[in-house]
Formats: sequence, structure tokens, C-alpha cells
Amino acid sequence: MRETFCIFGERLRQVEAKTCLIHDPVEKRVAATLLSLQRKFGKIIPLTRQEVAELAGTTVETTIRTISRFKKEGWIRSTRGKIELLNPQRLGDLSG
Repeated sequence: MRETFCIFGERLRQVEAKTCLIHDPVEKRVAATLLSLQRKFGKIIPLTRQEVAELAGTTVETTIRTISRFKKEGWIRSTRGKIELLNPQRLGDLSG
């Protein structure tokens, strides 16, 4: 029972954090999402842009533009189905 409550509490914190991000600029939401995924997967995130968009609460088109900007800045590298974080510090600066 205790373990169930711990899992439920963690999920509730995640939902609350996502709800707070909805009012933030999209660049900040995508950066925060990528950094959160880095904690789970490491430097290479095995997700598509569509999946990142869903997690960040934005459209895939907006996520593609944002990721393209991050690539141009040299912060990430992306290929089909994965995103590699090259400069997490810069993403952290952006996500606040």
C-alpha cells in the first residue's frame, strides 16, 4: 500500500509540474521536457519529435521548429527517433 501511495504521489507531482509549464513559452517547455527525459534515458533520448511534443504539451510542428532552433544553436543533435543532448547546460539556462 505504501509503495502504491509513493507511485501515486510521484505521478501527481509530474502532472502538477506539467500543468504549471502550460503557461510558459514553448521553448522553455521543450527544453524542460528534454532535460526531464535526460534524467530517465541519459544523453540520448530514444523518442520521436511527436512524442516530445505530446510530453511538452504542444504541437508537433511547433516542436519541430523548436528542435531545429536548438540544433542550429548546437545544443542538440537529432535523427529519426532519437535526440542527443549536446549542451544540456544551455537547455537548463533556457528552461529556468
